[in-house]
Amino acid sequence: MHILIVGIKASGKGTQARQIAEELNVPHISSGDLLREIDKTSPLGKEVRSYIDKGNYIPDKLILKIVSQRLAEDDCQKGVVFDGFPRTLVQAKAFDKSYKFDKVIFIDISKKNALHRIAGRWTCSNEHCNISYNILTTPKPQKPGICDECGSKLFQREDETKEAALKRINTDLKEMNPMLEFYEKQRIVIKINGEQSIQDVHAEIVQKLCLH
Repeated sequence: MHILIVGIKASGKGTQARQIAEELNVPHISSGDLLREIDKTSPLGKEVRSYIDKGNYIPDKLILKIVSQRLAEDDCQKGVVFDGFPRTLVQAKAFDKSYKFDKVIFIDISKKNALHRIAGRWTCSNEHCNISYNILTTPKPQKPGICDECGSKLFQREDETKEAALKRINTDLKEMNPMLEFYEKQRIVIKINGEQSIQDVHAEIVQKLCLH
């Protein structure tokens, strides 16, 4: 099964994508993870860094190239759960020419709920770990300020201030809504109530995908 999971910042799409991928026994592909995993000394890695270091978005053509290379690997042949790509209507239309999704899962939450979740976010400072926690919701770290997995200190990212988060959410909506309309015309969008617990969101996705 080939699935895309979308939602605004703090909707929980990453958490749900990982769980669904594990349930289906297929790779979870996040554009952010792919960019972080590229060899920084390779020509492709240097090209990617040239955009990231300037705070610019990676061009669609380059993202499509990176994703296509990942999809060519053996473990992707039985299906994939995508998280964070495609991100825009332009990307979706370009990607749709060579890759078709079976379902697009839209995790719907309000701006207010998203901002509340973001306010409690803390991230592991170890770039090889990079796990996120939330002191207001879940998952909470067992020891305040310390990563459960590697023991590194947690920190709050600059892009998770209220002002930065609201700007990101508005951008997400502006980019995501036209893309969702594109997939709705294909009748493959499933809307999920993202304001439930992580377990209940997962259960609703599983039920609507008829996985059990």
